[in-house]
Amino acid sequence: MRIRFDVLYTPYEVLHDVVLEIEGGRVASMGGGRYDVDFRGYIAAPGLVDTHTHGCCGIDFTSSPERLGELAAAYLRYGVTSILPTTVTAPRPVLERALAAAKAYGGGGARVLGVHMEGPFINSSRRGAQDARHIRRPDLDEARAYASTGVLKAMTLAPELDGGLELVSALARWGVVPSVGHTDADYGTARAAVAAGASRATHIFNAMRGFHHREPGPALALLRSEHVYVEFIADLVHLAPEVVLAVLDVAGPRAVAVTDSIAAAGLGDGVYRLGDVEVHVEGPRAALADGTIAGSVATLDQAVRNLIGLGVDPRRALAAATISPARSLGLLDLGCLRPGCAADVAVFDRDFRPVAAMVGGRLLWSVT
Repeated sequence: MRIRFDVLYTPYEVLHDVVLEIEGGRVASMGGGRYDVDFRGYIAAPGLVDTHTHGCCGIDFTSSPERLGELAAAYLRYGVTSILPTTVTAPRPVLERALAAAKAYGGGGARVLGVHMEGPFINSSRRGAQDARHIRRPDLDEARAYASTGVLKAMTLAPELDGGLELVSALARWGVVPSVGHTDADYGTARAAVAAGASRATHIFNAMRGFHHREPGPALALLRSEHVYVEFIADLVHLAPEVVLAVLDVAGPRAVAVTDSIAAAGLGDGVYRLGDVEVHVEGPRAALADGTIAGSVATLDQAVRNLIGLGVDPRRALAAATISPARSLGLLDLGCLRPGCAADVAVFDRDFRPVAAMVGGRLLWSVT
């Protein structure tokens, strides 16, 4: 298949009046000449990759893992072609059901890259909206059981807990990405976690010890670690615009835009669920009854538009939502549009609003 676009982002390069050739579900070439499908007037970009999302469109992954197929299909309308569905802290049987659902996913929507477990081995003092009843100390046997499924791709944990650094090392050995988050670690402990194998930071600055000029805390340690990818929630609620821009400046290609979206994303105001807790949504803010921020109602296409609205070059905004999250999981053929990359394509109008989505060269969603 050969598809013509006015503009194509690789994402770091911008090509104009280009024909994208797809063979066998992958990008074969980008050039000119004849074409089979005309998307004149539209923008092509790599399909967006959301590596921290609890759900959207009325579906919560933790509590309703059997609806993963519906959930994966729903993401396509936001230009998201790959997801790492994320659990919240929950009892072991609940987490095992989520892993089983991801393993059984048969396609038809966004790619399911595995599972991101946010907890249960986190610091209760930095739990945010996580359910304190289910938080527990690091347990290597429990973690090994999750990793043995082959679908656990990332785990958020607090390295300062007893056994935390050992868990970081074990996860890295097992091929699971250890992500530092929901943590009260100081600067030195965060650096020790990086040395032990931690390679991601979960929603930087949020649910972690704060930054102070005499006690910089974990955020600075993670931002300054050249091998650590740094999640930031780009809903402009969790972080001030100035902080978002600072994260992009310091982390560069390691900055990973995420939504941390909950089931309420895409639905508007109301009362929703995040695992076992009740979340109240009003406008762009989702919170518990006590006012604690509880995930977001942003979608990743909105995050990209938010960044562009802050003056970020579209190439950088798209990179943070495509190639950077893919690379953070060691996936080199996703989040890019160049020969050899998977033909996962988000098609946008001139305002970067999605109009179509392709996965592996197959058109799975369009507005028409």
